[in-house]
Amino acid sequence: MDLISLDFGINKRHPYKVDVASSNLAGPTNNKMAKEDQQVNVRIKDTEQFYSNEAGINFNPNEFSLDFKCVTHLHDFADHRSIFLTHNIVVMSPLHAKSFLAMLNRAINDYESRFGKIEKTEAIKKAEKIIKKEKNKQAKEEKKEVSDTYFG
Repeated sequence: MDLISLDFGINKRHPYKVDVASSNLAGPTNNKMAKEDQQVNVRIKDTEQFYSNEAGINFNPNEFSLDFKCVTHLHDFADHRSIFLTHNIVVMSPLHAKSFLAMLNRAINDYESRFGKIEKTEAIKKAEKIIKKEKNKQAKEEKKEVSDTYFG
């Protein structure tokens, strides 16, 4: 009896693609079958590419949900501000999530060995400082409002 399995290992010719392998658990049933390579047809349905500039992760005992979001800030003709949000959710078992993490770590390590360490840009660092200052200022103002009460 032949078993068709999907090997999620990294293939040198096609990195991060699925390899299809055939193994025989019960031993060859006939010599001709053992000598020939079996062919397995795999159909892959590609969907539209999706750019994600934000992500969220939720989990329960049975599954992980990866929510990939694209947040776009818009202004219309009347100068109304709005946010356009699209998202795609990927749900997987804990075992597949752990395999995905290992594969992502390998890909990031490969990327950094070829192109250099991934670091925050100076613009992002500056924006984070500004946001931190604004949050501290808001926290001080909220604390001051609370202390200015009759009981404060």
